Amino acid sequence: MAALQKKEEMSRNTSNHYNNGSTAPSVQTWEYPDAYPETLPKKPPQAKPGQSKAEIKQKALYHIRFLLTAVAVCTCCITMMIFNSTIVESRRNINSLNSDLRDIKLQNSTLKADISEQLDLKYIEKLAVEKLNMAKPNKYQIVYIDVPKSNYTIQHDKTKPEDSNKENTLLVSIKALMNGIFSRKW
Repeated sequence: MAALQKKEEMSRNTSNHYNNGSTAPSVQTWEYPDAYPETLPKKPPQAKPGQSKAEIKQKALYHIRFLLTAVAVCTCCITMMIFNSTIVESRRNINSLNSDLRDIKLQNSTLKADISEQLDLKYIEKLAVEKLNMAKPNKYQIVYIDVPKSNYTIQHDKTKPEDSNKENTLLVSIKALMNGIFSRKW
């Protein structure tokens, strides 16, 4: 009966609000507490008939496990995607470095060819004669000198007398120490 009265009241109010002019009248609104469930106070889950508190806890634990499993799977997927992207980036860097290496090796081979060409004695002689206007010496300009082997300087001597003297004095002092230790009477 109350619902029927509200319906009639609403129909009367809506017919009066028709506006032929340019201004809109204020409309009265009704709010029902059941229309907005987020404003209602939350109730703890209640046991359905035939469910015990242990079953409710078990369901809650199941939901928590499911949520944690979903979070772990998402974390693993994100980690895999990050690792995959770093691997792809590393491969790209390796490929670019390999292409740089190939270019440098090609450049080295061309430089080695240029060096070997410039170290050719005939080529050096040709440059000396053409660009530097050099000439081969005549036979009367060449003088040979005999140098005796005793005049060569000795740069590295394998045995040093100072080292052997140090070793000898060390050995002598060790022998004296050993003789002193073993000659004592205990």
